[in-house]
Amino acid sequence: MQRNVMALMTSATMLFLFGCAKDNGNSDDKAESASETHSDDHSDHASTGDEMTAGDTVSTTTAADTASGSGSTTAGDTAGNGEPCDSHEVCASKYCEIYQDVPPDPDATCEEGPGEFNMWVTGTIFDIESREPVAGATIRFMAALTAVSNPQAGMDQGMAESGADGRFKGKAEDVEGKVLAIVGVSESSTHFLTATGLAAPIEGTNSYPLGNSLHDVWLVSKDSLSGWSSALETDAALADYLPLGENQGAIVGYVRNAMTGEPVEGAVVRSMNMVSEAIVRYIGDDPTTVTDDMTHGSGLFLVVNPGLGEGFEAEVDGRVTFSNQGGAAAGSVFAMVLLDDGEDHGMGTGPTDGSGSETGAGSETGAGSESSSTYGSTSR
Repeated sequence: MQRNVMALMTSATMLFLFGCAKDNGNSDDKAESASETHSDDHSDHASTGDEMTAGDTVSTTTAADTASGSGSTTAGDTAGNGEPCDSHEVCASKYCEIYQDVPPDPDATCEEGPGEFNMWVTGTIFDIESREPVAGATIRFMAALTAVSNPQAGMDQGMAESGADGRFKGKAEDVEGKVLAIVGVSESSTHFLTATGLAAPIEGTNSYPLGNSLHDVWLVSKDSLSGWSSALETDAALADYLPLGENQGAIVGYVRNAMTGEPVEGAVVRSMNMVSEAIVRYIGDDPTTVTDDMTHGSGLFLVVNPGLGEGFEAEVDGRVTFSNQGGAAAGSVFAMVLLDDGEDHGMGTGPTDGSGSETGAGSETGAGSESSSTYGSTSR
């Protein structure tokens, strides 16, 4: 359990910015419960974002595993296909098929990789408020800049649809060279377009692991956004940002326990940018109310007017959570998760100079960082 949590923590954050039915661990059964959709024609999934530079940072996730995209076997690989695994690096194939992060997926097994320059994307789509799986949702795999600039109609690298248990499996094609991140842009008939980080290049390269790093994908319901917008109508500071998501976009965040996935109450979310113009609000115990003090029973918070790749963290009971980065684009929301493991990760962090990058211990790019949007699925 501890190893799984630390592996999750050591992933850095991703873009915009994230009680399931279990299968028996057989890859054929998994394929049946996860609807896979991808094109054999790579031109169908062309994407922008290849020219993004480090200065364009928007929430990226560095894989805890450092598996090569080649999928070659190295000394020390012990797990064969069909055998249990908890990370890509322990598999001879360099691909561990995982469908949830927190708590760790007990049915994860090593499987065949997706082929050169491709990446398998697996996970479970959850409603961020109820924390229940969402069936029949579509998820498109996009390069980060595409997701930031045109989340509604941007070209994708592949797509998939969630099954009855919320699980999905798809192939992101031609991910080699996508310099910042691959992001999941999801929606359903009852849920607003929501972006969640999935994977970032292996550190120091523009190559990706053979499978995504983050497996919990989040959706925000249209009814919830509408209700929160109504509750904020008397908040003069937010007048220019309503309705939420539609006008300039927004972050919907979730402070959660890193071990159990349960919401964390009493957390105060703050920007890591000393000149931030972002505005933070919290969903009340009555979901039709919004406050400006701290997280309540749901652990949910809202951020409007964030900068591009702006970093956020939360303080609870005198300790600081892992940080995360996010942004906003009109017509969509970004799901951000701040993980609390009971330890203080505030040492050496503090506000940034406004770039959104933060390199202190416990930050997205520092040792022990967590991926965004993150991140493990919730226990129910």
